[in-house]
Amino acid sequence: LCRSREEFLLSFFSFFFFRSSRHCPEVAEGQELLFPPAASQNPRFVRRNPADFASPASRSPAPRTDRSRCSSKMANAASGMAVNDDCKLRFLELKAKRTYRFVIYKIDEKLKQVVVDKLGEPTLGYEDFTASLPENECRYAIYDFDFVTEENCQKSKIFFIAWSPDTARVRSKMLYASSKDRFRRELDGIQVELQATDATEIGIDVIRGRAN
Repeated sequence: LCRSREEFLLSFFSFFFFRSSRHCPEVAEGQELLFPPAASQNPRFVRRNPADFASPASRSPAPRTDRSRCSSKMANAASGMAVNDDCKLRFLELKAKRTYRFVIYKIDEKLKQVVVDKLGEPTLGYEDFTASLPENECRYAIYDFDFVTEENCQKSKIFFIAWSPDTARVRSKMLYASSKDRFRRELDGIQVELQATDATEIGIDVIRGRAN
């Protein structure tokens, strides 16, 4: 016997709900009625699929949208271009064997790589190097600079120069700027770094001053 009217009603509706959920033809297989059919006429009472209560981990992942793919491409572009193995090889030859006076690199947009553009023989001077830089295009460059210190000691320093003239295409300047740090890390042994937008910023006096 129920001790109160509320307990009696609760027991009655629980029993009625159990029978209705088993025999109601309106309930599709795999679904569950939260309330008896009579109460389901009320818009507050709805049928719910058990899959709606599944944990987030068990649900299938949302499809990848064009926006997410675009974000991934932008992230890859921001990380910089790949570096061709020949770039590091020529740098090591300049650094260890002094096979070259300078090495000039460019970004090949079709290959999506930094590649070797020009090699300067050891007998060439600084003027030959600056003349090898294009007026309207960006480049990276390595120069092995010989100088004499105030103590009359013969020394040399390896310069990394990011050449980005004002007349270059905006897209090219952005591409070289975003790839510089990654490329720079591939060349172990650089002692001085410069960034120039015109010839005056890499004049011989500037180079001497940075070397000392």
